[in-house]
Amino acid sequence: INEKEITWVTADPIYLVTKHGRIIKTEGLDNDLVETLYPKINFEQIFADNNTNLNAYYSYENPSLFNLELVLNYTLDSPEQVKILDKTMELSKITETVNNKFLGWKFSNFYWVDEDFFVWKSEQIINPKLKLSLIRDTKKQAQRISGLCNMRMFDDAEPILEGLETYVYNRSNEISIFRSSEGTI
Repeated sequence: INEKEITWVTADPIYLVTKHGRIIKTEGLDNDLVETLYPKINFEQIFADNNTNLNAYYSYENPSLFNLELVLNYTLDSPEQVKILDKTMELSKITETVNNKFLGWKFSNFYWVDEDFFVWKSEQIINPKLKLSLIRDTKKQAQRISGLCNMRMFDDAEPILEGLETYVYNRSNEISIFRSSEGTI
C-alpha cells in the first residue's frame, strides 16, 4: 500500500490522491492541487539521509499556479500512544513545516508513523486558503437546509442534511487533514 498511489473519494465527490501518506493531488475542490514534486517523498529516506530541509514544488489550478516552490523542514518526535479505530498504537509524529515567503504561506502538516515509517494518520493542509471555501460551502448548505425546514419541507431537507453531515464528517474525522492547524475550521 505505501508504495502505490491511493485515491480517496468523499461523498461530494472530492478526490484525494496520496502516496507514502502524503496528499499529492486533489480533484473537486475550488483550487485543486494538480501536481507535487518532492525530491524525496518517503519519510524513511528523509531521516536516513539526515536531510531534514528540502524543497518541494506544488502546482494548482483555478487559478493556475505552476511549480510553487515550498521550503520543507522536518522534525521527528518521540513515540506516543495514538488510537487508530479500536487499536492503540505507539507512533512517532513527524512535523513538516511548509514555507513560501513570496505568498506568505507558513503552515505545518503532521504525520504519525510506525517504526517502518508507514503513515497511519495525518493532518495535512493542501492550501492554507482552502479554509475559506470549506466554510463557505458548508454555510451555503446549512442555509438551504434552514430555509427548507422553515417552510416545513422536512422531506426535501433530509437528503441535503445527510449530504452535509457526510461532507463535514469526511472533512473533519475520516480524512483528518484539516484538524489542529492554523488553516483549519
